[in-house]
Amino acid sequence: THIINENRPLSYNSDQTLEFSDNAETPYRKLSVYPTVTSGQATITGPESDLVNSNIIVVDQIGQVVLNFTNNSNTKITLNVSFLQNGLYYLQVKNHQVNKVIKFMVRK
Repeated sequence: THIINENRPLSYNSDQTLEFSDNAETPYRKLSVYPTVTSGQATITGPESDLVNSNIIVVDQIGQVVLNFTNNSNTKITLNVSFLQNGLYYLQVKNHQVNKVIKFMVRK
């Protein structure tokens, strides 16, 4: 259920969280987006190497950018996606070290 160029293992947890394995010793050792089906908010957590100084981009199914911002220092980000229409979206986390894409759905 993901479009990922990723060599690390991916797991789908019972709490609706998608996670990449990572050996970093940080409070958030894995890049996660939860819930994967949301009506209003999605939370991104991950290690500093993945999230700090990264571009966060949300793209709809036809490739249109619907949200785009730079995260300078947070390892936990809450996204307000309540303005988005029902459907499938792709969250891209991109910086000089990583380029990861995770799929999530808006359902109201």
